[in-house]
Amino acid sequence: MRVLVAFHAESSSSEKIAESFKKAFEAGGHSVEMLGVRARRKMRVYDYIKEFRKKKRLELAPALNDVKSFDLVVVGTPIRRISGTFTPTPEMITYLRGLKGARNKRFVLFSTCVLTSGSSIKKMSNILTTKGAKIHDTITVKSIFELDEKKLLPVRQLAEKISSGL
Repeated sequence: MRVLVAFHAESSSSEKIAESFKKAFEAGGHSVEMLGVRARRKMRVYDYIKEFRKKKRLELAPALNDVKSFDLVVVGTPIRRISGTFTPTPEMITYLRGLKGARNKRFVLFSTCVLTSGSSIKKMSNILTTKGAKIHDTITVKSIFELDEKKLLPVRQLAEKISSGL
């Protein structure tokens, strides 16, 4: 089966979690493609948020937007505080809104945060379900420090569980 793991490219925690998913799915014999989602041009975090508030989207670097050929899509984001709420990054919201071929596809959502995930998983889920996607599972990884093997264990366990059911 084909799996796409899309993550916010500017987040080392999201990348580590994405790598954990990739390794577990590959160990289960599945074909995995990784996709780091990033804005077209580099800006300060405040500038991203300011532009996103105005336009409700960001210009992204070229990315795979059609998920029709994948059996499972994993999407992950760090949490940002925007307008007083904790939410997915503007890049990931823009990416999800632009996805094509999501109808009847299974998605796994993950978020990384220090304190609270706020409404991040719910927001990503709402965007995807309006496109006809099915949310298979979700996970939030909280950590103040770098992610180590102990903190990544629940991610690997979830990926192994999903992998065995594919």
